[in-house]
Order: sequence, then structure tokens, then C-alpha cells
Amino acid sequence: MKHTKLIALGGVTAALSVVLMLAGSLIGIGTYAAPMLAGLALLPAGEKGGRKLHALLWLIVSILSLLLVPDVEASLLFLCPFGCYPLLRPMMENLPRGLRFAAKALFFLVSTLAAEAALLLFVPPEVMPVWMIALLIVLGCLMFVLYDRVMPRAQMILTQKLARMLRM
Repeated sequence: MKHTKLIALGGVTAALSVVLMLAGSLIGIGTYAAPMLAGLALLPAGEKGGRKLHALLWLIVSILSLLLVPDVEASLLFLCPFGCYPLLRPMMENLPRGLRFAAKALFFLVSTLAAEAALLLFVPPEVMPVWMIALLIVLGCLMFVLYDRVMPRAQMILTQKLARMLRM
């Protein structure tokens, strides 16, 4: 692929990710859905441009979303679990099955707890019962499993559509 097309693809996917993050801050459920969709939007550029471009785009979108998006929690969720997971997923897929599941679960739990801990620095905490916090963690794990399952299919569909549109 020519460098100009690759740069254009990277710019367009990064802009789409930032727009998805901004749009997600308008609705309550967007706090969790927007970082997932923004992470998926970077997949075609990451596949065509390699890991370095993908990491650079993830960093750019993370910084822009922290600066522009009013929902700090969504920005932190993109920064920690949902934005960088597409970069780490290929390495985790090479692990044996049991270890792969454990590595993915550990990554999600540690990165989500880090994002929520960082959120406490910016936003005063809400008072929630312990059972509700546990329920949110369980539902978050369920969403992460679905995100992991959807990622290869989304990457294939997005790459095919973009290849057809851009004649790559």
C-alpha cells in the first residue's frame, strides 16, 4: 500500500474514533459502547499499517479523547481496556487456550480497575452499594467477552469494505 493511502486511512480512522467517542458522550450507554466502537474503528488501519501505526493511532485518539470528550470515564476506558486491546490481542491469541483466557481476563480486570482508579482522581465518587459494583464488574466482563468475539469479524468486514471503497 502506498504511504499516502496509509496516512489517509490512519487519519480517517482516527477521526472516526474521536467522533464516536464524542457521540458516545451524548448518551449514557455510550460510556461503554463508544470506547468499544472507537477501538474497532482503528482495526483496518492497524491491519494495513502494522502495529506501530496502530499504536500511534491509539495514542492519538486517547489524547484527543481525554482533551475533547466531556465523559472522562469513556476516555479512560478507551485508553486502558478497549483501545489498546486490539493491539495486544494478536499476542494473546498465540498463547495456549487456558492461559489465553486467563491473560485476557487478567488484562481486562487490571486495566478496568486502573481506569476506574484514575477516574476517582478526576471525578468525586458516587456512593454505590457493594453488590452494584460487583454486578457492574460481572457485566463488564461479559461485555469484554463479547467484544473479544466480535473483533475478528468486525476487522474482516471493515477491511473488506474499506478495500472496496479505497481500491486497496
